[in-house]
Amino acid sequence: MKTKLIFNQNGTFLPLTNQIIHTYKLQKEVEISLLTDGILIHSGASPRANWDEKFTNLLKHTLHEEDEIWLNLEGGAIDCDW
Repeated sequence: MKTKLIFNQNGTFLPLTNQIIHTYKLQKEVEISLLTDGILIHSGASPRANWDEKFTNLLKHTLHEEDEIWLNLEGGAIDCDW
């Protein structure tokens, strides 16, 4: 793929298509690595970046009475007809 740089008063921009942005899950922030033969663009956020925080918050979560009853059933979860 070839594209042209866009020059204006605020700087130089490299336009990327929406397909590239969605395919590589690019967010508002990206990481750019400078290599000897070019540049490499990484998504700024790792999908698992805040898992530790989420699991810690999950452990602090208080279960509702219905959840406690369901989790403590003898024989585990039961099959339900929906």
